[in-house]
Amino acid sequence: VCRKTTIANAEVWVENKVPYNQGGTYQGYREDCSGYVTMAWEGPKPGYTTTTIKSVITPITQAELQIGDILLEAGVHVVLFGGWTDSTQKYYTAYEETKPGEGTVKRSTPYPYWYGNFLPYRYNYISDCTSTTSKTTATTASHTNTGGSNTGSGSGASGTSGTSAVSGSTSTLTSDSSSTVSDSSSTSFSEGSSTVSGSTSAYADSTTQSSTQSSTVTSDSTTVDTASSGQASSWRAY
Repeated sequence: VCRKTTIANAEVWVENKVPYNQGGTYQGYREDCSGYVTMAWEGPKPGYTTTTIKSVITPITQAELQIGDILLEAGVHVVLFGGWTDSTQKYYTAYEETKPGEGTVKRSTPYPYWYGNFLPYRYNYISDCTSTTSKTTATTASHTNTGGSNTGSGSGASGTSGTSAVSGSTSTLTSDSSSTVSDSSSTSFSEGSSTVSGSTSAYADSTTQSSTQSSTVTSDSTTVDTASSGQASSWRAY
């Protein structure tokens, strides 16, 4: 999964205010800290736990942290790293499913975390984003709660520049002396099962080859809530 895609996925739960509920799922992923991180990584549903996640990560140093990496205390809690807030590297933007009553948040957090013995790790299947073609991604998800009474629905979409987008689809034209490329895609999700439908097409003249590519544009319009430095918690998330 691409690093920017990971952050874009994380933003969807923040924008839709997905609650914390280990008995519930959203987009097929468990509504807790490790389920949220698994969703951002587009990993297997319903998600890793703060114990099983260690099978797909590698320890790194503080200096190596990049967006899409994590801070983890195994068996306790995990947060997604969204980048440093300043050059001192004392605070970073954390994406996390916190605890009942608070839910999914994005906020400035002291390194490595408010409490405990958190360490930095990297997902074994994450990569840098290399594509230069813009694409609009729209998601619509239903919320199913199997252990409580939380229900709801939400949708999020990111825009593109130099493209035209209608109802979650986009058409991108790139032209040079030898080729014209267009691609379109639409994606839909439904709780309990997921269906993905999409089509891509590319046209080239007699001297070029067709190609399709996609990437995801992140949105950083969400307000970062700053929690007090005295915050502490004793809950355990699995």
